[in-house]
Amino acid sequence: MLVEIDPHQKRQFDKFRISVMDIAHSLQCARFLIKKGWHSNEWERRGSIYLQQSAFMTSLVVSYARPFTTARGLPGLPARLIKWTDEEKILHDRILRLRNEVYAHSDGVSYSFQPWQSEGLTTVIEMWPQRRLSKEDTLAFDAMAARILEALRERMRNIFPAH
Repeated sequence: MLVEIDPHQKRQFDKFRISVMDIAHSLQCARFLIKKGWHSNEWERRGSIYLQQSAFMTSLVVSYARPFTTARGLPGLPARLIKWTDEEKILHDRILRLRNEVYAHSDGVSYSFQPWQSEGLTTVIEMWPQRRLSKEDTLAFDAMAARILEALRERMRNIFPAH
């Protein structure tokens, strides 16, 4: 039997449920990165490990940031709903900045290319961001994301107690 919910509450419930799905996915990515020990710079690992790490990092960052970004039909998740510690707020802001400057868009601040020539040798000096979080930051993200999930689930129970 379908349950009738006030349209405003239904919209909130939908946003919280979608947010739970996205943050849960980012948490799974973080836990996989921790399990595999994938916290390296590109030049520190051989083979396809950095490529795999980069794919999980991209998924972690994009999935985590999605709830805090306005989307068609749903508002962004208000950050005020989460009681951040100072360290969590710094990590949260850093991940959103990474989403905007590296993972969803390639901005000119994060990348730098300088042509260089000397004694007949021509090259380009390149600087680009590494797709990684340190083990400590990934562990901190794990704790933060788990806490956010519980807060969102509690909000959902307040709207629809049987859930």
